[in-house]
Amino acid sequence: MASPQFEGGALGEALLEVALRKEMARGLPVHAECDPHMVPFYEKFGFRLERGPYKGDHGVDTCDIVLDPPSERPAEA
Repeated sequence: MASPQFEGGALGEALLEVALRKEMARGLPVHAECDPHMVPFYEKFGFRLERGPYKGDHGVDTCDIVLDPPSERPAEA
């Protein structure tokens, strides 16, 4: 989680791109949780909403997102 004064910078995107490249090389889906308002950010990287929003373990609104490996991604319409 980032302090609001640092949101919107390129550092988080750059770190996510590097991590996702490594994970996608494994050929397995990447599952994550995020705040509902962050779903559009992750969708830019190919994640899709899997479940949510719902109240997570700590009573906070949460969404489950998943990034499928390229070979398993649904065809775009």
